Amino acid sequence: MSRQYRRISSFVLSVLFLGVALPVAAQGVLEEIVVTAQKREQNIQEVGIAVAAFSGAQMRTLGINDSFDITAWVPNVNVSGNLGGQNTQFSIRGVTQNDFNDIIESPVAVYLDEGYIPIAQANTFAIYDIERVEILKGPQSTLFGRNATGGVVQYISRQPSFDGPEGYADVTYGVYDSPNDASRFKLEAAVGGPFSDTVAGRIAVLYIDREPYLDNLYRDNLAGDPGPPERFGAGTFVGDNSFSANAPAPDAGADLGDSETIALRGILQFNPRDTLRITVTANWENSDMGSSPYQSKPTIAVYDGTFAGLDSTPVDLAVGDFGGMLSQGELLNVIDVAATESRLSICAPGGVDNGEDCGADANNDGAPDNLRMFGIDQFRLSNQFVVTPGGDFFGYLDPDGEDWTFSSDFTFEDVGGTETLGLALRIEWDLSESVTLTSITDFKDYEKLLNLDVDSAPVNQAVNYAGVDADNLTQEFRLNGTTDNTTWVAGFYYLNIDANSDNGLKFPVNSIAGGPFDLGVDAQLETDSFSLFGQVDWTFADQWTLIAGGRVVQEEKETHLEQN
Repeated sequence: MSRQYRRISSFVLSVLFLGVALPVAAQGVLEEIVVTAQKREQNIQEVGIAVAAFSGAQMRTLGINDSFDITAWVPNVNVSGNLGGQNTQFSIRGVTQNDFNDIIESPVAVYLDEGYIPIAQANTFAIYDIERVEILKGPQSTLFGRNATGGVVQYISRQPSFDGPEGYADVTYGVYDSPNDASRFKLEAAVGGPFSDTVAGRIAVLYIDREPYLDNLYRDNLAGDPGPPERFGAGTFVGDNSFSANAPAPDAGADLGDSETIALRGILQFNPRDTLRITVTANWENSDMGSSPYQSKPTIAVYDGTFAGLDSTPVDLAVGDFGGMLSQGELLNVIDVAATESRLSICAPGGVDNGEDCGADANNDGAPDNLRMFGIDQFRLSNQFVVTPGGDFFGYLDPDGEDWTFSSDFTFEDVGGTETLGLALRIEWDLSESVTLTSITDFKDYEKLLNLDVDSAPVNQAVNYAGVDADNLTQEFRLNGTTDNTTWVAGFYYLNIDANSDNGLKFPVNSIAGGPFDLGVDAQLETDSFSLFGQVDWTFADQWTLIAGGRVVQEEKETHLEQN
């Protein structure tokens, strides 16, 4: 189990150029916000669906830096994820898809400038120079259509202005309240304006450099400072009883939480005629980071304690079956370990803890590896570890609980990273005073490699790695129109996703499973999706509007999967 820590800054300095930072009251958090939740501009008070929206100024006031920070301000919108928080997805009203494999799409559709982000783990990105964010609680299948069961989150970048030159720079420096005194530096800036009466542009940049804020004590032990037994847990590998003999690499045991991010976005807008608007957008973001930052939280399995042979035949417990042919029965629950708990697992016939030890199944063969309930204290991974009350399976106990220090061997600096490239072309053509044709062409390429120590402890157990190389292309043609008492939209949507994922477990040298070797899944998935959609809003009386819509989807998928 893992716990992601809130990052706390004890000192912040901000500088603004060509702009003024105003307090919340002066800015008016309840200012009028125009949204495009129904594929047209509307006052948020006139939208008849559950939608929350924040302007860029409001997000700056609230300290929203990353895409998922907005969840702290919207009811029933939360964050789910894995890999110590480096993989993060939105969860709306409990609808989410927390999967380690990157070929999986999230049921909460995320858009950047109306471009769909199909890779669930690509939903985590830095926020900069944003005009607004809109969160539509689902389902929103008619107009957005693509995996919007839970809802939609869409970010709209700040567009170029034809009114004159404008820009800003925001510099932030902070120090984390942790033993490392880690610092965080952030630079966000943008400049834009008109080049002529028909052409305007804007460029924005973001740079973030963060030092590791989680203090790893593993290297202290390698340097000959073993410290108190509870620092690393009472047990260790058999042999010379030193962690250094089993270290996965000379530079293992790095402090965690470091990252370096640089992002660029450029927008050009052409208005050759009053009825024609063309926008070209390009964005690029690269992040380098260490192993996923998290600390272990000891848990214990609860079995129903119904012992039986592996062929489901009853076992005479008086005779016993010490050859490893017992099953602990059904797994009922996994709970936090009590401070005095030293069993490998809990026997709970009828759901009641009877104080017995149901043993362990480290080989995953259905047979307990430890039969302490019969008075035998063996098969605990060949006695490589000893029981530590309140510790995890390997006898490790976090040195300070939920604080900022831990001990983990398979952690390294700058071993992971993500890189995203996006290109988009948007064309709006007013065919008449009441009908507008919109074309949106969007391409995205996403690459990622992340890893984490699965036990977050000084144990050569395993590391989880996750890599992906994916790109997607979307094309939408949309007609928007109005009459005296109706507003309508109709369109065509095409989506292609080509995703290649490499995900699995890496067992280092001297691991509990031997090693070195990988147990991985290579998955490729190509998706072609075609949609026709439409919606009509009919205002048939004062304060009354009937909304009807539909979507037809035809989709083809081709997949190939290997486990090695």
